[in-house]
Amino acid sequence: MGYRSEVVLAVSSKALPVLMHVLSKTPGARDFCFQGHDAMKKDYDGQEGAILFHWQWVKWYVDYPEVAAINSFLARMEDLECEDWEEWGEEYRYVRIGEETDDNELLGSGFADVCVSREIQF
Repeated sequence: MGYRSEVVLAVSSKALPVLMHVLSKTPGARDFCFQGHDAMKKDYDGQEGAILFHWQWVKWYVDYPEVAAINSFLARMEDLECEDWEEWGEEYRYVRIGEETDDNELLGSGFADVCVSREIQF
């Protein structure tokens, strides 16, 4: 069965070319984003050209080539953030929650509505 995660990646129109460049280096990575998602929203958050990808209950293993490609994009965005935080930090948001309650990853500061929310339901 394997460990599963829920993942959201939101990118602005400015960050989208960086994502496309990174995805083009890995066969299948572009299809994973644009066809293998559970949901995709174009012009996300009212921003023309922004895209949100959502994968639900996915095996998000770093040794999977498609996941490695997305991690390469995130690393590139972090490099750009180090060079100019104000300009690039707001251009993307990555949130992953794993099956364990403390297994959360959040990167980027854009798209503030993409966040982790836990609640007790009864």
